[in-house]
Amino acid sequence: MLQKKEFLLNNNIVSYLVRPDSEGFYTIIYIHGFPFHKEMWSGQLLALTAGFTGIAYDVRGFGSSTTDHYFFSIDLFARDLIELIKQLNLKNVILCGLSMGGYIAL
Repeated sequence: MLQKKEFLLNNNIVSYLVRPDSEGFYTIIYIHGFPFHKEMWSGQLLALTAGFTGIAYDVRGFGSSTTDHYFFSIDLFARDLIELIKQLNLKNVILCGLSMGGYIAL
């Protein structure tokens, strides 16, 4: 079952879907492409096997995530991703990005 959650990150609301696994050693973070949003990863989240927690989030200014300015860069998005990992206290993270999401992951 997918859970919709939000939290405050750098004065912006970050919206994400999580498929939790209480025994999950690894967390896979899915990063959407331009101009999509977190929902594009719903099928992948639901298909995860036991042992994996899955998170798909809306990049700043996309989907349900907010932004406090309109100058976007991959660097800005990558810094947000690092802060997301820190704020959610994630360990053993695997990144999966499509198009723009791949650049953010790099």
